[in-house]
Amino acid sequence: MNQSQKPENDIWNSEHDDQLTDFYDTESFALSSKEEKALHPILNSLSETGTRYNNTAFIAEGAEKRISRVYDRQLNRHVAMATPTEASTELDYEHFLREAHLVANLAHPNIIPIHNVGLDGDGIPFYTMELVPGNNLRNILNGLKEGDSRYRSEYSLDRLLDIYLKVCNAIAYAHSRNVLHLDIKPDNIRVGSFGEVFVLDWGLATILIDTEANAPTVAGELDGELLNDITPPNMMKGSVGFMAPEQATVSGKKTQQTDIYALGALLYLMLTHELPVQGNSTTELIENTRAGKITSPRSRSKEGNIPRSLAAVALKALSVQPKDRYGSVIELQNEIQRHLSGYATLAENVNVGSLLVLLMRRHSQSTAMLMVFLLFLAGVIGANLVVVEREKTLAVSARKEAEENLKLYTEQKEKSRKLGEELNLSIMQAAMTDNYCLADEMIPLLEKGLQQNIGDNLRNRLLAQKGTFHYVLQQFSAANECLQNTSYQFHNSNGIRALAKQYAVLKPDDSKSLTTPQLTELIMQSKVYNHKLLYYYLYYHHIQQNPIQNPKEHLALAEILLHRLNMIGKNTPIQSLKLTKVRGKRHLDLSGLPFTIFTLKNINQPSINVLEPLKLYSLDMSNTSLTHLGELKGLYPKELRLIDVNIINKTVFPGQLTRMHLDRVILDRNQYNQKTLNLLKNSMDVIEE
Repeated sequence: MNQSQKPENDIWNSEHDDQLTDFYDTESFALSSKEEKALHPILNSLSETGTRYNNTAFIAEGAEKRISRVYDRQLNRHVAMATPTEASTELDYEHFLREAHLVANLAHPNIIPIHNVGLDGDGIPFYTMELVPGNNLRNILNGLKEGDSRYRSEYSLDRLLDIYLKVCNAIAYAHSRNVLHLDIKPDNIRVGSFGEVFVLDWGLATILIDTEANAPTVAGELDGELLNDITPPNMMKGSVGFMAPEQATVSGKKTQQTDIYALGALLYLMLTHELPVQGNSTTELIENTRAGKITSPRSRSKEGNIPRSLAAVALKALSVQPKDRYGSVIELQNEIQRHLSGYATLAENVNVGSLLVLLMRRHSQSTAMLMVFLLFLAGVIGANLVVVEREKTLAVSARKEAEENLKLYTEQKEKSRKLGEELNLSIMQAAMTDNYCLADEMIPLLEKGLQQNIGDNLRNRLLAQKGTFHYVLQQFSAANECLQNTSYQFHNSNGIRALAKQYAVLKPDDSKSLTTPQLTELIMQSKVYNHKLLYYYLYYHHIQQNPIQNPKEHLALAEILLHRLNMIGKNTPIQSLKLTKVRGKRHLDLSGLPFTIFTLKNINQPSINVLEPLKLYSLDMSNTSLTHLGELKGLYPKELRLIDVNIINKTVFPGQLTRMHLDRVILDRNQYNQKTLNLLKNSMDVIEE
């Protein structure tokens, strides 16, 4: 066969090969740069220029600031933005920003959280905070006063007292940080659509300063000298009707009892829908406040339905002399709890008859049985009076025996009442507490409460609290059983129910713990982003049960915790931590990462550093957002690199580094004076860059 002549099947194969080559030509399917960029919309949004906040909508305006609803383009959510109203100078702006810094350092579920602070394109300061759907307490109380049927059905006295206790929680926490609010009133209390209660407007707040203390301010503490000058001096500051007598004078000394007076006025307003002090002018109101001219709440009520116990509590809190008020907000809260539990308040001057009525209400079934017994006894005695003289002696004897039995019965009931009172108070404290560190101790108390004859509302609340305690202890089967059997709605209760159900299947044995990767996955998929205390307590109990951690596994857990602690948006990619070995020892490089907070706070325990289980030898914090060395407490590395780090309060900087027992520190020589460097060189090697 001539070589130039190919078989017919060879010609077909050649054409087939050409078609296959064209079909698998991948270059024609390559993405353009524009198409590839479209695959990363969130990442691209961070590099876009332009204003972060837009779509401004007015909400409210006061004397010092204007509140607007704005859209946060970077985090794809709506937030509330505060801007100064009449401020025009840098000093005015400074006053405005001090409130933001103060509130940002008061992390509590009932204090509005601050998200961001900055300057807009015109150099005017602003700060953003949580946008809470709902209403303020002033509108609610006005609706009740006007007899609005919707408000009356939704806000019973018990519901108002629940709001009041949450306000007290916020003020009690602020007092624990030596902060006085000094402007507690319904306008400054926000009630959310899902049970949230936030105390707002800390513009008049004051930090109590211990003038006898010589120690410098420690990182993490509130600096009163920096933050107290929020309003001009030598002025009466407060809201007429809620300000205490000492607040109604220029030179009056403000204490925790000043806020307790305002809480008393708030309780008085909830009971009567009227202010405790009346007057035809501001001057007359102030004079009546100083003189203590307050009408009893019960005389203000036309219907006469104000509880005597609550009226007494309000009047005690409204005493003219601070020493005659409650010693703390906790004492005031305990009084409200006594009323809700059916006991007499300490402020109420109760007689035996009133105590008997309260006892009968708490033990209605036992009281009915006692009455039947007494009626039966009276019938027996009456019947025996008509019998012959021969049986009279027996009847008298039977009566004496019955009286002795009644005496013993009464004594036993009194002992039971006292024990029940103590138990009920403990159960109510367990139901209201946010201290999940004591979950193991609180669960038995709640179980005793569930065994009692209680109403459906309280039973649902106890079940929800017990389920949450089991949840933070990783006892998901028990948590699921409680949460599926309660209709009580708390913050993101549906999300917690779903996670408890899911992990009850994953780990049905409540005596075992999740592995560290499993806990990391739980926190990552959880949507309770604003209820961060649950994350804290899950981590706290996990570390208590598993003190020795695998470094690689714990690193992934630390990444997600730092992401949440620093309030980085849920949609922002998790920052990877670089854990390596230098000279055979663990080294963590955090340089350039946007982390400021490394410790869990506000969990009723000393601060816990999420990096502590890594047992670091060296740490690089260069170019980070770290501002307080207190955030490194508990780490004790031997080497620390702090280049281009803006540490606040450099006067205590040498002492803080010395207490870390460092062998070597690397600093930027342009950030610290020679005196500071010389002090450090006395206790460690100092390398200057």
